[in-house]
Amino acid sequence: MRVLLVEPLEAPVFSRTPIASYEFIAGVHRAQPIPSSTTIAGMLGSALGLTLGGRAGTHIEAFEALLREFENAGCRKPVVKGPLMWFRKLGGKAYACLGDTVVPLDVVERVAEEVKKAVKGGELVCNDCVKVVSEEAVGVKLERGYGGAVEKVVDKGYVYRYSTVRYVTIRDGESLTPTYVYWLNCDKISIPRIHRVGGEGRISLVNITSREDLPGGVARALELLASPLEVEGEGPYMLLTQAPVIPVGVEEKLTLDPESFTRIAGLEFIRGVEGVKGTVAIEVEDGLKGKLKWRLKRRVERLNLGYSEALEARRPQVLALPVGTIVETRKLELGNVNRVAELLWSIGLASLLKL
Repeated sequence: MRVLLVEPLEAPVFSRTPIASYEFIAGVHRAQPIPSSTTIAGMLGSALGLTLGGRAGTHIEAFEALLREFENAGCRKPVVKGPLMWFRKLGGKAYACLGDTVVPLDVVERVAEEVKKAVKGGELVCNDCVKVVSEEAVGVKLERGYGGAVEKVVDKGYVYRYSTVRYVTIRDGESLTPTYVYWLNCDKISIPRIHRVGGEGRISLVNITSREDLPGGVARALELLASPLEVEGEGPYMLLTQAPVIPVGVEEKLTLDPESFTRIAGLEFIRGVEGVKGTVAIEVEDGLKGKLKWRLKRRVERLNLGYSEALEARRPQVLALPVGTIVETRKLELGNVNRVAELLWSIGLASLLKL
């Protein structure tokens, strides 16, 4: 097994919604707390020098071409799983993102036990929990000066705002630098040490290493990662990345009742949740002096699949189960899996943490 480590060098911009210019008065930019799976897949493709050229027609065809190139480079599906998170200042423990709070895995397991008992909310002591803080910034589009001059000037009408994310301890507000840790299903690849990851021109330290080079807690946690493409039977898991929810018919109603999961593309691997009807997302609220409050809520959200540099177009948004959703899995018949869902799972969406 190989491990991909991504460490941002400045506050990243992981867009949940498109960045809007001030021309759009109602425009609001929201950032998500971890990189999207499409960002990581695109970074790997770019670092490996993979190009799609004229082979990419639609967004689906672009993903298919990218996966073929990964396979030619010695990778297998799913190419990546994760991320787990590691904060060097807090030792060698692995963390999981639950929306706007990042929680050690031992706390995740304690909450999961309460979910199995159908307990819909509670409070836990978590001195090492981390809060994700969103901060707004303003940017401008620059262009070279007029009449062949080399000076840069602001392009009229292109002032925009965007949100960055920062990680601070709940205990005392100390700022932390995260390392996003991915299980990488590629045997023989190497990538540049510094690469563009994080939006708005930001860069990150990127490294491919082995599990033996990681702290024990992080290395052991990697064994708990799974993908819908690998699920062999029933069991409780938590989503580390969003799971796409794709209606398969105009007349089909979108519900989160387990009976409908087999009729919605992207949820074929879900049976339900032990002790709780339907699919449950953990929403964590930070408290005082290292305490956190958690509650359960059934919901879906919009997933922004980002911008395709190969197609020079923004990818569509789809509905998704949010990060932190606890599900009970079922064995998949891969021959019956929806084409789009399988593509998105292969690049890391619906990554699972075994509970």
